[in-house]
Amino acid sequence: MVVAGGANMANAESKNAEKTSPKLPTTHDRQFVDVGDQYRTAIFFHSEEQRKQAVASKEKKERSGEFGNKPIVTEIVPAATFYPAEEYHQKYYQKNHVRYKFYRINSGRDQYLEKTWGKHTGE
Repeated sequence: MVVAGGANMANAESKNAEKTSPKLPTTHDRQFVDVGDQYRTAIFFHSEEQRKQAVASKEKKERSGEFGNKPIVTEIVPAATFYPAEEYHQKYYQKNHVRYKFYRINSGRDQYLEKTWGKHTGE
């Protein structure tokens, strides 16, 4: 996990924005039970081509009607310096398995993902 301007993010690099950004949220500064600026979502681009791909992907999802009339709130912003999060955040789900499992069960995350995207097969 890395931190960019206080936002959590998983490190994902791809030449194809369609592959890395199909599941975009519709709620500002929130991921399930976690609320705050650090839970906002963003697509960080390194080139104009990546920016165009990200914008096209986001617009396509909005037009699809998958999220009803809700706008996708994921920001598309230039990549900046990314810093590794503190050590206790790294691989949290492995180091704190019971606590993380409790969070997952009670957050509604898995139920939402299964309902929206189908059966989830891994952690």
